[in-house]
This record gives sequence, C-alpha cells and structure tokens, in this order.
Amino acid sequence: MIWLDSIRLADYQDDSGIEALATLKAIREHFRDSRLQMAAPLAVFIGIEQAFMYADFSKSYVMCTLGIHRLNYVFLAMGLLQSVAACTLSMLLRTIRRYYVVAVGFIFHGCLLMVLFLWKPIDDDPALFYVISASWGVCNAIWEMLMFSLLTNQYSDNWESAFAITTFFRFLGSSISFLFHGFVCNSLKLYTLGMFLLVAVVSFGWLEVKLENNKKIKNISRL
Repeated sequence: MIWLDSIRLADYQDDSGIEALATLKAIREHFRDSRLQMAAPLAVFIGIEQAFMYADFSKSYVMCTLGIHRLNYVFLAMGLLQSVAACTLSMLLRTIRRYYVVAVGFIFHGCLLMVLFLWKPIDDDPALFYVISASWGVCNAIWEMLMFSLLTNQYSDNWESAFAITTFFRFLGSSISFLFHGFVCNSLKLYTLGMFLLVAVVSFGWLEVKLENNKKIKNISRL
C-alpha cells in the first residue's frame, strides 16, 4: 500500500520442542552419572520414609490411639521441627563435612525406627507422639538438605536434569510405600525402612567421602 513501509515477515520457529528434546537427552545422560547413581538410594529412602509417616504412622499410631482430631497437631510438630532443622543445617553444611551429618542422621533415624518397632502406643502419653513426629521431621530435614546440598554443589550449571532424576527416585519410593500400605504389617515395614536406610547411608556416605577426597586432590594440585 502507498505511504506504508513494507513489513518484513519472518518465519517463527517454535523452539519448545527442541528444548524438550535437549532436556530429555540431558536427563538420560545424567542417569549414567555415577554420583546420581550413588545418591539414588537416598532419594528412594526419602520417598519411602515420608510415605510411611503420611500413611502408616498417621493411621496405625496416631489415629488408632489419639483419634483423627489430633493428627494435624502431630504433623504440625513434625513440620515445625523440620523447618528449624533445615534452616540450621543449611548453615552448618557450609562449615562441616557432610559425611559427619550422614552418620548423625543414620544413628538418629535408626534409633527412631527401633523406638517405633518396640513402642506400644497408648493414649495416656500423648506427648510421645509429638516427640517422635518432631524427631522424624529433624531426620527428614537432614536427608533433604544433604540431597539439596549435593545437587546445588555438583550440578550448579545443569541442575534441572539432576533434580528431575532425584525427584523421580523419590516418587518411586513413595509409590512403593503406598503400594504396600494395606498389604504389609508395620513391623515388616519398619524392617524394610531399616534396610533401605542402611543401603542409602552406605551409598551416600561413600559418595561424600569420594567427593571430599577429590576436593582435597584438586586443592593440592593448585598449590
């Protein structure tokens, strides 16, 4: 048209499909990463232990003894202590070696599993329910912060794929726990939790030792 500048039309190419393929390729490559393979048992354990609290502890311990009207307060105690522990650990992990925290978490969580295995809940001592729930929140904060610290330190440039893989294993653990919720007794579930905890701690602890040794070697080589 007269008096109007010609408008140059450009083809628009949608890059979302290319980005999705690149992301899937990166996730597939990260599955072969030995660091994520050694961290996978801990991610599975996190999913299993969280599902145990939400499904089994809430039903078999809290609701059957105290009633459903106390359930929200029990999990409130767990959430509050988990928040406090997470904030504290986020500062401590900058100054102390992570495998020390792994050892403390293993001892603390192992003792909690023994308490649940031997404990016969009664409504005469409701405070113990809150103590166990809050202590479990501290343990959960330990594992969550250890995993988060590993991912942010080792995969700062391409964290999306690493987070996707660990989230996959975490949901896999939750699915396993929810699948056997109505078919397996609590004692067997606690035994299974203990075995998964042992495997997760050995694998993740060995990973932390290897990373610490690699860090020392790099520091020496720079001198």
